[in-house]
Amino acid sequence: MTEEMKIGEVARFVLKPLLESGKISEQEIENLKDANYCKKTFGLFVPMLVPYSKKKVYRYYSPTTILTIYEKQYLLTNDWYEDAQRHQLKPLLTWIAEHKN
Repeated sequence: MTEEMKIGEVARFVLKPLLESGKISEQEIENLKDANYCKKTFGLFVPMLVPYSKKKVYRYYSPTTILTIYEKQYLLTNDWYEDAQRHQLKPLLTWIAEHKN
């Protein structure tokens, strides 16, 4: 199913609920806030998560799409690409599969 979805849809409709489910360790949440980890793991140019600060942040879904993880609020990056230079879908799907259980 997720292979037919666009990467932004996977981020919003598969990744977001997984991150909020409590199945992801607090250490991994810290990793997802680290730009170097996200670059190496997903090919992102920004951290996957940033703390929510009540204002719009460039390259993140709007403040109306707040994630609550371990009682803290975050914004999820919207800076996902599927173009020839940046194939981020496969690493994202691999990470999701590794962390779903």
